Amino acid sequence: MWYYIRHYFDPDFDYQHLKPITDSKGQVNMRNLNYVQNVVKGQVLAEILPLDNSVSPMPEKRFIMREAVLPAGANTMPDPENPHRLLAAQNGFVFYYNKQITIKHLLNVRRSVDMHTGNIAFVGDLVVHGDVASQFELRAGNVLVKGIIESAFIRSEGSIMGEGGFKGAQAGKLIADKDIRLAFAETGEIRAGHNIAIDGSCLHCNVFSGSNLLVQGRLAGGIIRARHKVYVSRRLGLPGTVLTRVVLGQNPFVYRMIKKLEKEQDRLTLKLYNLESLREKEARETGEPTAPNQQHKLVEKKLEVVKHKLAALRPLLYEEDLYPDCQLIVPGELLPGVMVSIGDVSLRIQRPEQNVQICRVGDEIVIRQN
Repeated sequence: MWYYIRHYFDPDFDYQHLKPITDSKGQVNMRNLNYVQNVVKGQVLAEILPLDNSVSPMPEKRFIMREAVLPAGANTMPDPENPHRLLAAQNGFVFYYNKQITIKHLLNVRRSVDMHTGNIAFVGDLVVHGDVASQFELRAGNVLVKGIIESAFIRSEGSIMGEGGFKGAQAGKLIADKDIRLAFAETGEIRAGHNIAIDGSCLHCNVFSGSNLLVQGRLAGGIIRARHKVYVSRRLGLPGTVLTRVVLGQNPFVYRMIKKLEKEQDRLTLKLYNLESLREKEARETGEPTAPNQQHKLVEKKLEVVKHKLAALRPLLYEEDLYPDCQLIVPGELLPGVMVSIGDVSLRIQRPEQNVQICRVGDEIVIRQN
């Protein structure tokens, strides 16, 4: 009896010959080229089926066999419920290697991410051996970029490492559930669920750290939000009027959610005001009161939901139990004009300092010499 392999992925996929994807609206995005074939653990990759005259179209000869043997390669497994089906044993990308279906969890992009690769979304870990060009996106588990990260967007479910540094040009964003480490950072947004380490300088960035920030060089400009500690080795602040602000003892991600909801609250409040004005105008013209329509009621309901969310989040913003652990440590120079906040108490640095530790004692922020 003859058998054939039915694939649930493209066995001839070639990442070196990519084409733009057309979406459901018929639009083509030149930055989305589907660089990789993702599979997740437990997904069906292929199955062996009997070959008879009812099969149409006829499979290629290379996928026809005399014996029902699955081409099971690394990180694949037979389906326990059907030995003729092959499953993914882990997340990764699928391909044929030595005539076997194989999955790899680590994707190496051996060039820069640009118009040749398009945006890349991968369910495993990702290494980019070149740069990440402006306006491109990476989404993966752990991400390592050996070149420079320009004003791109990187979202990691693990950690991000940028060996060549980050030039955000006021548009780039790096977001990691765990840690971020960069050679340097300039004019971008950096968010990490745990720690952030900058081997060089961090200039004019907005930083959100779920734990600590370490800057080995200079930290100047921008707003830094970290729950626990900030350590700046060489110099903190800028001469002149450019603001550098360090906020400790506050949940930075709750802060972001609050600001987002406040913006939505303002939008809905304005929309409700306009609907009320329109209803009042109609009442004046007709001489009869006008009941709120469905749109009016929907906006009111949405506004009420936003207000409830804000009321629930605001008590979570300041974490008083963290205050004793919050420290700003500057072995080098601390320049005047830097604003330091720990919880709901703030202090503006009035004169140059050297080798200091800033912490909160009661309701005051104090500067101590190391």
